[in-house]
Amino acid sequence: KDDANKDKLDTVLCVLYRALRATAVLVAPVTPELAQTLWTCLGQTGPVASQRFADFAYDAPAPGPVLAPEPLFQRIDKETVMNELAGSDLAPAAPVVEAPLEVPALKDVVEYDTFALTDLRVGLVLTAEAVPKSKKLIKMTVDLGFEKRTILGGIAAAYTPEELVGRKVVVVANLAPRALMGIESHGMLLAASDNNSKPYLVAPPDDARPGFVVR
Repeated sequence: KDDANKDKLDTVLCVLYRALRATAVLVAPVTPELAQTLWTCLGQTGPVASQRFADFAYDAPAPGPVLAPEPLFQRIDKETVMNELAGSDLAPAAPVVEAPLEVPALKDVVEYDTFALTDLRVGLVLTAEAVPKSKKLIKMTVDLGFEKRTILGGIAAAYTPEELVGRKVVVVANLAPRALMGIESHGMLLAASDNNSKPYLVAPPDDARPGFVVR
């Protein structure tokens, strides 16, 4: 009621009115009932859904007095909600129990010199595609840093070709080539497996580069 600030107050109320009116038009496609309630409270007539924001006159004056406001949202009483939850018959979720892992027995001991003959390298999958007539095999082009190789892996049950492209892997690089489904595979990817023989590819660190030796 300060006459000195009357002009400022009028400006604030005018801007607020226009913003609320524009809001009603914008939210009408999503919450039509709420938008119509707001539209009517602002003294507007007709359905708000017929308004197009592109044609909306933001600066248009109010057509008449603003009506008594109606609540747009029902207030949720915290105590009521807590009482409903306390009286709920829903049983607590049972804890997830993982099936015990059957760990296979260790294989025969090998001498270090024998193991050291295996050449493990970091590889980068450049391309990957399913092998026709095979449910398991995926054909990949793998960059080993010093050369690119075709490697087949029986991992289609766990990975799609799209998931493999750009992925870094660990490759047995000095494994003798082997023909699978008529395609020569020159190397093998290292993977772990669970009780269901699902493969989990061994992943080197992100900063490891193709060709790095894995020891």
